[in-house]
Amino acid sequence: MVYGGFALVLTRGAWHAPQSSLACSNADCIQAAWLLQWVAFAVAHLRDPLVTTYLSPPGHPIGLMWNDAAPLLGLLLTPITLAFGGLLSYNLGITAALALSAWSAFLVLGEVTRHRPAAFAGGVVFGFSPWAVGEAMGGHLFLVSAFLLPPLFLALVRVVTGAGGRRQPVLLGLLAAAQFLISAELLADWLLLGTLVAGGLAIAGRGRIPGRVAGSLRRLGLAAAVFLVVVAVPLVVAALGPGHALHGRLENPSRDAGNLLGLILPRVQQLLAPPGAPYVTAAWDSFWGGNIYLGLPLLVVVGWAGWRLRSDPWVRGAAALSAAAIVLAMGPMLRVGGHATTIPLPWAVLVHLPVYGLMVPARITPFAFLGAAVCLAALVDRLWPTAADPRLTRPAALAAACLLPLVPAAPITTWVFATPSYFTSAALRAIPADSLAAVAPPGPVNLDAMLWQIEAGLRFRLPWGYAIQQGSGGVRAAFAPAGPLETALMVAARGQRRALTIPAPAIRKQLAAWGARAVVVGPMPHRQLAVALVARALGTPPRRVGGVAVWILGATRRLASRGQRARAQALPRR
Repeated sequence: MVYGGFALVLTRGAWHAPQSSLACSNADCIQAAWLLQWVAFAVAHLRDPLVTTYLSPPGHPIGLMWNDAAPLLGLLLTPITLAFGGLLSYNLGITAALALSAWSAFLVLGEVTRHRPAAFAGGVVFGFSPWAVGEAMGGHLFLVSAFLLPPLFLALVRVVTGAGGRRQPVLLGLLAAAQFLISAELLADWLLLGTLVAGGLAIAGRGRIPGRVAGSLRRLGLAAAVFLVVVAVPLVVAALGPGHALHGRLENPSRDAGNLLGLILPRVQQLLAPPGAPYVTAAWDSFWGGNIYLGLPLLVVVGWAGWRLRSDPWVRGAAALSAAAIVLAMGPMLRVGGHATTIPLPWAVLVHLPVYGLMVPARITPFAFLGAAVCLAALVDRLWPTAADPRLTRPAALAAACLLPLVPAAPITTWVFATPSYFTSAALRAIPADSLAAVAPPGPVNLDAMLWQIEAGLRFRLPWGYAIQQGSGGVRAAFAPAGPLETALMVAARGQRRALTIPAPAIRKQLAAWGARAVVVGPMPHRQLAVALVARALGTPPRRVGGVAVWILGATRRLASRGQRARAQALPRR
């Protein structure tokens, strides 16, 4: 309940109008809401939830396993999405993800501590870390939903040590499969760090090492078999489906990483930031995920606990986990403030490996907070009052010193939207269901078209959208290659009248090739210029209804063949 209250305070702005606003400050949240809507739509209409043709030209399906679709979250939220829409579903998801991450850490820490307040403090560190709040601001639902990471590590320890009985390998495999269906990237990070933890546990302690290692490998093999059986289909889609052959990367592993000073200098998001510190950190070239701020007190606790309580395998392992994650989160080269050094770090090797070469280093940060949470909980637990020493001052002061620097300065920003009434009215039925509609503005201008598509319950397909898909020359890109219509609309959105010089026959030919049944121009910069260019291309004025300008196009005879882009006859005018 307390964690849920914390999460509601952080996202309270969006709950004033949860169906027309999003708790975020980055366009990625629109994509996250769209993906929730797509999974619900696919379930309701018996479609493939892992592949979509609703954000790209005909003949260019998009593999959603390469777009952080989090299909398990979409499935769990499907009843909410179908009843209230993707925006409310996203707000519920991001709020629940923060609270559940803290709660799961609290439950796991309850296994290694004697006092609930100690576990509670550790849960706050993990669930409401600056990294988690920063990713929530960035709209990354698939990353904020880290509630399976604590039980994953607990299950891993039990499997490697042989504790918990024969069911533990099965449980580990199921938890890993669930994490894969939420965030394959976090699972890959867990596999990397989990290998280090498992190796350390397998050779630690007394007794015959080969026998312990062999037993651990047998149990891990069973867990791997369960994992592969559960995720066989999505794994094949990710490995062989749309998007697997795209080359190039969108992220920069050197930029999208933390830095040494970032561990102790807070960003503007923190309440207790020293004067001038936010201005220094704001100038650093880093992505949202670059926020690896733990604060000096928590760093001291990790080091202190790792040394003073080194006889406790949980604390020793947690300190090592936190240290390893911090080093990896800094990327391939050490950065100190806004300056990149030439000192190589371990990620310089990982960047050349399959899978890890496409990942963002800073997204391994939650594991640093998980290790820190264990260390803090263990120390608070050891300092808890006893009959001989009933003072509560020491554990309370320690918890306060570590938690107060992590308190955010303000709630998560709320992004409020005003959707034209056309997309929620009966007038939308003029667009045949499952047909393609070219809705302006197109993706590179902003994501309004995707937002309106959500509001319309995915009644129509878009020829463009914010998703990792094939760009020019097979390079992975956030948007599909621009054709004459998209190019003209983007030029018009900048107020440049040369948009009217783009040949009208080329635009009509593109619409015919798509088999488009509608063109819609909604609110956008320099809207009248966009309306004029579409009217000129189609040779007819639009119908203005519900805050948009719309052209309903006649059906074209599709000349489609398997594996080829659909083509059509000349587009009839109306």
